[in-house]
Amino acid sequence: MAAVHEQHMRGREFVAGARMSAADIIVACTVDWGGLFGLLEGCPVLHGYLERMYARPHAPRRIAELLQDLRAAPQ
Repeated sequence: MAAVHEQHMRGREFVAGARMSAADIIVACTVDWGGLFGLLEGCPVLHGYLERMYARPHAPRRIAELLQDLRAAPQ
């Protein structure tokens, strides 16, 4: 899963391109879950994607909390 999303997100800001869509909410939740299980190692593009999603002004509290966890974790 992570490798496929990593490849897809190269050069993209969001899943469908330059604008956030409902697909981004679904993908962010899926990638968030994968991060909890250590599946994002070696996926810098996905880490950047999550940071963009977490930085949004109205990001859900869970996403903001995970961003703190990601920043605290060794890369």
